[in-house]
Amino acid sequence: MSNLYTIPEVRELLAHIAGELEDDATLHGAPWATYAADSIRACILHMYRRSSTRTRVKSRKVTSQVKAQIWTLHTTDPDLSLQEIADMVGVNMGRVSETLSGFR
Repeated sequence: MSNLYTIPEVRELLAHIAGELEDDATLHGAPWATYAADSIRACILHMYRRSSTRTRVKSRKVTSQVKAQIWTLHTTDPDLSLQEIADMVGVNMGRVSETLSGFR
């Protein structure tokens, strides 16, 4: 198995290679090396994670009262889907699933 590099390590390695190519272009007058170095640097710019944007929270917080409502609905009508319970209580389906599975 070959060595695996992290993205930051690959960026650093590519930047080093671009620098070597640029030095070679300067010493030997190789215009292709300058173009290659610039291309590598352009690629490096695409190797950064985009900043995340958080969306606003749309469901209510799962309190002990909300948990009780979920369990009441589930035991009263076991045929209700998770989505139906979620819509009735005002939380997302994942919170209902977590509550019924004992993770909340």
